[in-house]
Amino acid sequence: MHGTADTAQAQQETRTLRTRRWWPGRKPYRVGVGIVLFNSAGQMLVGKRLKAPGAGTLQLPQGGINTYGKAGDKRWRCESPYEALMREVKEELGLRPEQVRVIGQMRGQTKMVFPDRGNGGGKYRGQKHYWFALQVVDQYDPKNPLSDAALLQQINAHVSSASNTDKEFTEAMWANPNKLWADADNHRRDAYSRVENAFAQLRSYFTARKTLMPAIPQPRAQAPRYVPQSLVQ
Repeated sequence: MHGTADTAQAQQETRTLRTRRWWPGRKPYRVGVGIVLFNSAGQMLVGKRLKAPGAGTLQLPQGGINTYGKAGDKRWRCESPYEALMREVKEELGLRPEQVRVIGQMRGQTKMVFPDRGNGGGKYRGQKHYWFALQVVDQYDPKNPLSDAALLQQINAHVSSASNTDKEFTEAMWANPNKLWADADNHRRDAYSRVENAFAQLRSYFTARKTLMPAIPQPRAQAPRYVPQSLVQ
């Protein structure tokens, strides 16, 4: 587990984005987290994109790492990747953190470069993601396991809810890796291939045994991090 190192790297990258002026041709990557939520059959949760570019294509849930406070303030704070993951689980999927178990993290990051269509004037060149594999604990309750269909219905109720004010998907669904790759936007495919390869062995193991995997150790650096003003350059 590389959580502490990832936290420091994410905070450094995100701090740089918030405090440095960027010129055309030198746009940064937006740093974020990606979610690979597996069902009991080993399928991944994917969403059908609501907005352009790539409206109607399939995408894994994801989100940016947030910062709090003004750049230059001594109490400026950046989320760790794990904190961002738990927030996105709640915001995008409508699941409580205690409902999910983090069973794997991909080493390193993926990069996606935005297509020119619709994003040429944006402030980011693309996205970098830390990827986590998750299971839903209720699916492995020995007395009353939550079915794949019931879990998907619960997630879609949140996706379509009026309280979900920042909708990214028109609907969520279960998909195999081949389906995701075929129906994803072109600029996401290389990253998704890396993610699928990273979690393939893990997916095969728990699918064959129909078991809830042990949780990976939580990163130690989960407490709010306040960055000294001298480090905000």
